[in-house]
Amino acid sequence: MKKFEIIDSHAHVFPGKIAKKATNAIGNFYGIEMKHVGTVEELKKSAAEIGVKRQVICSSATNPSQVTAINDFIYGLCCENDKFVGYATLHPDYKDIDEEIFRIVERGFFGIKIHSDFQEFEIDSPKAVEMYRKIAKADLPILFHLGDENGSLSSPTLLRKVLEKNNNIKAIGAHFGGYRRWDESMEQFKGVDMYFDTSSSLSFLSEDEVMKLFEAFGIDRFFFGSDFPMWGHRDEFDRFMKLPLTNGEKELILSGNFKRLFNI
Repeated sequence: MKKFEIIDSHAHVFPGKIAKKATNAIGNFYGIEMKHVGTVEELKKSAAEIGVKRQVICSSATNPSQVTAINDFIYGLCCENDKFVGYATLHPDYKDIDEEIFRIVERGFFGIKIHSDFQEFEIDSPKAVEMYRKIAKADLPILFHLGDENGSLSSPTLLRKVLEKNNNIKAIGAHFGGYRRWDESMEQFKGVDMYFDTSSSLSFLSEDEVMKLFEAFGIDRFFFGSDFPMWGHRDEFDRFMKLPLTNGEKELILSGNFKRLFNI
């Protein structure tokens, strides 16, 4: 069996003292039993099971006051472990977005993670769009959580409207562009210049549905993502490897596309 280089483009991690509480909150929100806790130690252990070479880590500020502390935490982990790549957090109501973006760029973060459901703002709100414009000016990609059964704050339809008016935003649509709203994702994002990840989707989509999404968006637009601690790396990797893709296509999704976008 061919050995692939693996970059996990989407995982969450929390400080040890709040990791269990934060993990349980995610599970309760989505109605999913969490089999892992989002500590650094458990993340490392899970990623090591499939030999992840690089691991994107992130966490969302559910209120503006958390932005600086979370970004300091993620940055510190990246300094301690050269396998970690950081996505920073921002919030539309943060007091000085320009200054924080400057810090984010200076510290070498690869992008920004937005989860408008947890952060409680509409993904197309004027304040949010102004924040995206500033992020785009800094040439940073934005990983958007998209899709939800619990509401429409992160609906693919809303983000499509944003991207139509702001084509310089480098968007990455998590969860095949829309968790539990994959039909909407297909309708809204086919032909759109953006990227996607495979996280939190392979458990729910049929093989045929997955392949149709790959065909609609393009294999060269996808990154492998675990969404740890929602799922363990071994389970997500095994689901991915069962898909009827060529070795070349698997290689692109597991690492090649990510390396190309970030020039690494």
